[in-house]
Amino acid sequence: HKPLFEERIGDSPIYALDKYKSQFVAAIGTDVLLMEKVDGIHMKINKRLSSNCVLYSVIINQDIVVACGGELITIWELKFGTVQAIIHAQHPRPTCNLSTNCMLSLAFVGNGSSIISG
Repeated sequence: HKPLFEERIGDSPIYALDKYKSQFVAAIGTDVLLMEKVDGIHMKINKRLSSNCVLYSVIINQDIVVACGGELITIWELKFGTVQAIIHAQHPRPTCNLSTNCMLSLAFVGNGSSIISG
């Protein structure tokens, strides 16, 4: 069998994966990789979206890619990969400690028009 990826996708661990239809996203270090299945099995990397911090969660829907890590949430427009918003925590802490202070998860709520993170 051929591997799903035929290129190196990063030196950092993959912290999160999500999927919308045939598109997949992976949070790898400070980047989000936007990928799609090309022949029903193998994956092709279409875009690399970058952030200013290590990303621990990523979600995708028909319009946007959202990732969080540290004290911020970054929202990219799906079609072109442009940053639409960077949301900072209201009460930032001096350091990001994985057990207490980082935003580690995301989810779409309601009809997908809102996001919850913690």
